[in-house]
Amino acid sequence: MSEFINSRKYFLLFILISSFCGTLYAIVVKDNSSLLYTVNSFFEGNFQIIPGLEIFRQAIITYLIPAILIFIGTMNKNLLPIAVVSLFYMIFSYSFTFTCLVILYGIQGILATLMISGFSSVAIIGVLVEIFYKGISYSILKTDIIFKHFIDFYLKALLVIFGISLYDAIFIQHVRILVKNVLFSSGLFY
Repeated sequence: MSEFINSRKYFLLFILISSFCGTLYAIVVKDNSSLLYTVNSFFEGNFQIIPGLEIFRQAIITYLIPAILIFIGTMNKNLLPIAVVSLFYMIFSYSFTFTCLVILYGIQGILATLMISGFSSVAIIGVLVEIFYKGISYSILKTDIIFKHFIDFYLKALLVIFGISLYDAIFIQHVRILVKNVLFSSGLFY
């Protein structure tokens, strides 16, 4: 395990920096009422049942685009900024949303975020970091990873992304309604 962490220490540092930037940005713009209204409307709005296929389509697009950009970006030194920006953006956006919910709801915002996007966000960030790491190991660091192994890993990562999107389509809408009914109706958010 220490070798796993030691070989990815720069990626862990990158995750911390990206998270810090997202948190800092949320703190700086916390007085922006329209931004916080948008985040708040995620919970307080009237829920309309969205077809699972539409949720799946949105999730697969949201998760697949950064995975493709990271894959392409790590194949060439000149395209590496595309991969860095894609990974940064995903981590930044999760951190920003999490911080906004904490600003709005305090400790209950943490609970709601963990219930709604805890599994998905950790899994997606893990997959994207591994794609980035394997791509860098293959193309730039020139380790013993051969292209076929990298492609095999990438295809497995796409299956994981498909699975997470399917999970979102099946469960997230129900979890979101549960969070609204339990946390909002119990007065925890007021």
